[in-house]
Amino acid sequence: MTSTMNQVDALQRARNALYDRFASRISVKESLSRNLVSYQGNKESPGLRWMKYKEGFSADLVQSLLSQHQAKTFLDPFSGTGTAPLTASCMGMDSAGIEIMPVGNLSAWAIVAAANGLNYTNFHHTSQELIASLASKEFETDQLFQHIPITERAFLEQSEQDLAKARKFVDDVCDPSLKTLLTLACVSVLEEVSYTGKDGQFLRWDPRSGRKVSKRWQKAELPTLAQALQRRLGEIMNDMPALQRKYRNAAPAFVDGSSLTELRKLPDESFDAVVTSPPMPIGMTIPEPMPWSWSTSAMMRTA
Repeated sequence: MTSTMNQVDALQRARNALYDRFASRISVKESLSRNLVSYQGNKESPGLRWMKYKEGFSADLVQSLLSQHQAKTFLDPFSGTGTAPLTASCMGMDSAGIEIMPVGNLSAWAIVAAANGLNYTNFHHTSQELIASLASKEFETDQLFQHIPITERAFLEQSEQDLAKARKFVDDVCDPSLKTLLTLACVSVLEEVSYTGKDGQFLRWDPRSGRKVSKRWQKAELPTLAQALQRRLGEIMNDMPALQRKYRNAAPAFVDGSSLTELRKLPDESFDAVVTSPPMPIGMTIPEPMPWSWSTSAMMRTA
């Protein structure tokens, strides 16, 4: 107990020292509403709404902050789904983002792909082929998910089989941009077709999964993968014209990896501006994308 208290005291002293160091630069802005500083502001934003990354902040917040400065280069070292680098790029900055979870950069790359040269008709045709492939009774067992403990019992058996069919279909797509968008579409509906859900800072489980969990939380009837994908692919197609107007020629550098190692590789004074939101300690919370971060790696393994 004494050792723990000493650690807590040391952490508090470190926080106080950090605050004292930057106190003169800290100000309170009443205009920073919850909608502005959280993912809520992206819920209706083309592209940014595809992946429900609830730990992110809104594009409007980034634009508001950067519009007050004359920065030419921008970095978000914890870039999530790419909101900040994409927004900075639209404002004419050379921007970059570092993200350790594959689901983050996948989402960002998908937006860039949709905005830069992807053929609308080709995407629509291939999307419908993907949906049609799920009607087959055949699937390849080597395409089934190799579960880790946190994803076990997440899906209905039929959804497991349909995901295997989808993975096989996407594996055979040759166009890199098309493959990226279809992969994102599949990954973005994993929670919707699963017995899991984000509730505050916790990952909840529906008791129908067979896990020993509280019966007080239960999802509505789960959609099939085909139903969920049809909605998401339709949303992507509807967003493409707006994305092409907003993000055409946007080319942020999205780096896969940990900022703890990637930042050390950068020369001093590489960037004029930084906007970021460091992640909470994993031991304290379970961010929503964590279980599906592994799933993204599985979906992308041959991409």
